Amino acid sequence: QILFNSSVLEHNHKWAPYEKNPNAARVMVNSILDNGIQNVRGHSVFWDMFVGSDGKTLLVPEYIVSEELRNPDNRNLYSMYDSESAYKMVDEKLVENKELYDAYAKKHAYQIVDDNLGMINEWDVYNETIGLTVMKDVFGPQVYVDAFKWAREAGGEDMKLYLNEFGPGLEGKVKKLKEFVDLGVDFD
Repeated sequence: QILFNSSVLEHNHKWAPYEKNPNAARVMVNSILDNGIQNVRGHSVFWDMFVGSDGKTLLVPEYIVSEELRNPDNRNLYSMYDSESAYKMVDEKLVENKELYDAYAKKHAYQIVDDNLGMINEWDVYNETIGLTVMKDVFGPQVYVDAFKWAREAGGEDMKLYLNEFGPGLEGKVKKLKEFVDLGVDFD
């Protein structure tokens, strides 16, 4: 008996975990599909939470984070985000060279979406952008436009692309959606 018709992976599609072991995500997705669940949503291509809730696990690759964050003993300093810490979290080479960040981010978006074509037909492209704005703080709001553009290019016109938000209150979410519309972000 099938009790659900939709599923999402909580951890294995995050940038660093996926890059380290894409097969773990693939095995989970295949298992979900093999068990008759009809829809798997990819979650998420990008999330500006750099450090997991354990205060140690990186959710973005080491080449994105600052040297300070590469040391696991320092990661608990940034488990909660505030905009003052954005520049302390991103590798200096990237802060000075947005094109390098764009190359890494584009490669990731294309890879994760392309790897899952035919199994996943909708993605949370960006996750929790109301309270977590590291890349926007460092590089500007174009990061949102580019992320969705790359996911669309990789997934095609039929791919559903979403902004995933969390937390109470409708006002902040409406404001964020308006920001995305005003920027011309290609989302569904």
